[in-house]
Amino acid sequence: MTAAVHALWQRSSSRLDHQQRQQLKSLLDGNADLFTVLDEDCTHTELVQHTNNTDTAQPIRLRPHRMSPAKRLVAEEKDGQSMDFDQLRAALTEAPVLAYPDAQ
Repeated sequence: MTAAVHALWQRSSSRLDHQQRQQLKSLLDGNADLFTVLDEDCTHTELVQHTNNTDTAQPIRLRPHRMSPAKRLVAEEKDGQSMDFDQLRAALTEAPVLAYPDAQ
């Protein structure tokens, strides 16, 4: 067990019983190659590659768009006014287009 994994085990097992401590130790021992001490050791990986299929179109490059504080307040108010499920069901079933005569 490396020093980094041992330190992680000590921090994580303080509230565990004996059996849980042993399970955690075997889990960490089996995956010791996944842990590191320094952030500099975490570099990029080539195990996963990501692509966006845009067919023949060029990707659009836009910076994140932030709302002004005034627009954010309006959006939050509208979000708070959204219907719950019961209100939505009542609104849909009481619509004249969906009203059916009672079957007799």
